[in-house]
Parts: sequence; C-alpha cells; structure tokens
Amino acid sequence: MAQKDLFLRRLYLFVGGFFFATLQFSYYLSLEWRLSSAWTTYALLTLGWMAGILAGLRLSRGIKDEALLALNLAGYGLVWLLASRCPFDDRLLPVYALCVLSSGAYAGFFFRSNYDRLKDARALLLHENNGFVLGLLVGFLGFYLCGWRFTLWLPAAAALLLPVIKRLAF
Repeated sequence: MAQKDLFLRRLYLFVGGFFFATLQFSYYLSLEWRLSSAWTTYALLTLGWMAGILAGLRLSRGIKDEALLALNLAGYGLVWLLASRCPFDDRLLPVYALCVLSSGAYAGFFFRSNYDRLKDARALLLHENNGFVLGLLVGFLGFYLCGWRFTLWLPAAAALLLPVIKRLAF
C-alpha cells in the first residue's frame, strides 16, 4: 500500500472520530441546556447512542455510508431544531431518543465497515480515538468562543469531509 493511501485511510478514521466527538458533544449541549440537566437526559444520550451502535453493527453491508450519514445529520438537525423551538418539552424524549439512536447506528456501521476494509482493529481505534479527543476539544472551544451556531455547523462540516476523504482513500 502506498504511503499516500495509508495516510488517507488514517485521516478518514481520524475525521470519523472527530465527527463523532463533535456530534456527541453537540447533542449533549443541546439537550442538557434546552431539555434538562437531570441524569435522565444524560442516560437518554448514552443509552440511545449505545443502542444505535449495536444496531449499526448489525446493518447490512449493502447500505451506503452516505445514506446513513445523511440520516444521522437529519436526526441531529431535528434535535437541534426541536430543542431550540420547544425547550424543556419532555414529550419529545422519544423523538430525541430515535435521533440519537440513528446517529449511534452510523457509528456502529462506521466501525464495522472500516474493520471489514482494513482488518486492523488497533489502527482503527487508535486513529478514531485521536480524532475523537481533538473533536471534543474543538467542540468545547468552539462553543465557548462562538456559541450555539457552532454546535449546529461543526458536526455538519466534519460530516461533509467524510465522503470526500473516503473516495480518495478507498
């Protein structure tokens, strides 16, 4: 494998981790601030994401990454919109849970499909986790410096990079 290909594959995993971190951080801020800061909101996010990962690990290999990524972003956009328009409305918890689950499903699918491509779990987790750590830092600093709009647009910007890098890397 050429050095350029290896770099692009690692970059793809890194950006995937960056995307997941910014998305999780943005979900967390949106729902903790606009719904409730009680443990139930954190539990909803954690359980929804983990259930989504399990579902994503079982998805068919024939599904397109881009379709799941679009569903993922649509779910996050819906949460952001509903939470900002209907703050503190507990009746929307099932909608929020489904949206978080759809995002977690993309994460599970991402890990399984990339493991199938690379056959190297250590490299996959190393580069994804490094991107995740940077994504958390950028998400926090961006929110601190730029406010709510940053939490809407950062996950979308990171998501737009994924298909571009994937086409170059694989």
